[in-house]
Amino acid sequence: MLAATSWVALLLGGPASIAQQAPPAAPTRLDSLLARGRVVYGTARGQVERFRRLPTVQRLALPALLIGSGALLRHEVEVFDLEIEADESVRAGAREHLSWVRTHVDDQLRHVPAYATLGLSLAGVKGQHGTVEQAVLFGLIYHLNNGLTSNLKRLTRVERPYGNDFSSFPSSHTSAAFAAARFMHKEYGSQSVWYSVGAYSVATATGALRIAKDNHWLSDVLAGAGVGVLSTELVYWAYPNLRRTATSLWHRSGNHPDARTATLLMPFYNQGALGATVVLSFR
Repeated sequence: MLAATSWVALLLGGPASIAQQAPPAAPTRLDSLLARGRVVYGTARGQVERFRRLPTVQRLALPALLIGSGALLRHEVEVFDLEIEADESVRAGAREHLSWVRTHVDDQLRHVPAYATLGLSLAGVKGQHGTVEQAVLFGLIYHLNNGLTSNLKRLTRVERPYGNDFSSFPSSHTSAAFAAARFMHKEYGSQSVWYSVGAYSVATATGALRIAKDNHWLSDVLAGAGVGVLSTELVYWAYPNLRRTATSLWHRSGNHPDARTATLLMPFYNQGALGATVVLSFR
């Protein structure tokens, strides 16, 4: 009777029971290495993600990439054992297919995103700042961008594609266009991505026209775009501190019995750009 019962148990559940009673297989060295690799990958990915989200990285990553690319393309680049002169290659293609381009629209096109930003604010579309502050921000951006671009031109002294001029690097038109595009992105990009798309499309068209007209190399345009984005980012980073300082000085001068404040408003027009500079004098 006992033997019959054992046979029945073996037929009905014996293999499962034997499998359950078998000791678990010891982890192999490969399993250990894979587990350790997953831990290292997860840790590294988390560190990279935290680094990417740092405000400073988000501000500087794009302009650093553009300026670095422009500086790199000034020289021959070796790719898969092939020496590529990107500037000369792009210029040759532009002269072959775009030699018919003869226009000065890029002189005004570079300022369109800034004009559109201020126009939206005047029309009642609420941005990150009010109309007056937007005007102040754009004035600061314009002057900083102009200063950075002009000094880089004097330092680098790169000859233009058509020759006889050593102020090619970086492109001031492209720099101004991308500074204005970044300005619009900062003010209205959070409301609709199409504001940013439109602004950057205009800026890109400006840079493309500079190449098509044989005014600039590809490297000039890339670096100019980086300088433009950097100018806007620096102004938006510094503006809160500048505003607090100006407000503090204003209240301090107003509370002092002998304080006198003089305000000077100076409009300016430079190569198609219209703006104003405000000077406050505290005594």
